[in-house]
Amino acid sequence: MLTSKSTIKPTQKNIDRPDLNRRLFWDVRYDEIEWNKEYRFIISRVNERGNDEEWEELIRFYDMDKVLHTLKHEATYFIPYTIERI
Repeated sequence: MLTSKSTIKPTQKNIDRPDLNRRLFWDVRYDEIEWNKEYRFIISRVNERGNDEEWEELIRFYDMDKVLHTLKHEATYFIPYTIERI
């Protein structure tokens, strides 16, 4: 389980974008995603459909504070089963 004191460190690979499976973004053009600009969509999508490794990658890329802030203050809807995960 991840905590706000997670020690996930950025790595050299995928500094420009998170290493997330294309299956999460089946409905958009994956290669055209603007990873920094569209963070709300990406964080919400991983929240809905991502596994533990994808959550860790999301936190590595955006950092825990940004992910938590987005989920608490910017996300507008949660699928009921995702609330427990948050």
